[in-house]
Amino acid sequence: MWPFNDKPRRLGLALGGGSARGIAHIGVLKVLSAEGIRPSAIAGTSMGAVVGAFAAAGFPAEEMESLALDMEVRDLVSFGDLALSRTAILNGEKVEEWLAKHLPETFEELELPFACVSVDLSEGTRVVHRSGDLRTAVRASISIPVVFMPVSRGSQVLVDGGLLEPVPVPALRELRASDVRVAVTVGGLGALRPGYGLPEESAQREGIGALFASLHEKDGERSPKVPGRMQIANASVELMQREIAESALKHASIVIAPAVEAYQGWEFPEAATLISLGEEAARKALPELRRRLRLQD
Repeated sequence: MWPFNDKPRRLGLALGGGSARGIAHIGVLKVLSAEGIRPSAIAGTSMGAVVGAFAAAGFPAEEMESLALDMEVRDLVSFGDLALSRTAILNGEKVEEWLAKHLPETFEELELPFACVSVDLSEGTRVVHRSGDLRTAVRASISIPVVFMPVSRGSQVLVDGGLLEPVPVPALRELRASDVRVAVTVGGLGALRPGYGLPEESAQREGIGALFASLHEKDGERSPKVPGRMQIANASVELMQREIAESALKHASIVIAPAVEAYQGWEFPEAATLISLGEEAARKALPELRRRLRLQD
């Protein structure tokens, strides 16, 4: 019989998409860092691609937290560069500029193996980005259809990877740089919730919350019995992503699921709470994580 190998095992992180809910990934990274646990590889989809790229580039979790907490409403509005096109609402050029300000140009400059996922609409297939232009790859992974202009690359039309791989466990496996695969899922409810647009506890939110809520419906249109088109679209997409994610999560060693379902994808000003929820979920997973990584208490 082979002797038992108690050497610590390599940790891989698969960070899922969820728009603002993905800020919870920062909380997970904060807890891992505090425990001295460093991933050996990271894969990300959509917002998970943004956080994952920062982590793979060597940004401390605390620095990412500061970026998220310092982002004010005017910063978010500045990302809203309206597209003069029928293809999408926003160009995404401001987002590209922001990524260029913080991230290196290529995957090869990262400190850790990293992959992010997009979808090529011209072929209807997933695309796993692992080399070359990092910023464009991340921009493609977050390109929510109709909201952001797709990224054109040759014959490819690249959009948000969450359409086919909302939690990138398969992409992480393809990196072949981890023994323990931890999936962090931050998807929505996939159902119409009380009020059909805002959860009960957030119905009275002000500022950007009220702004986005007003964009969903015309004055007087909201009804407790008649959901609006944006609520139907959001719930439908979340439901599909939830079902798609289920099969991927079966291949994860551990699943960390911060309790962020009550938050909408546009609630970036709730960063502090979202990060806290990520921390809470990560702490609960620590005993199992340490056991699987063969780390001593």
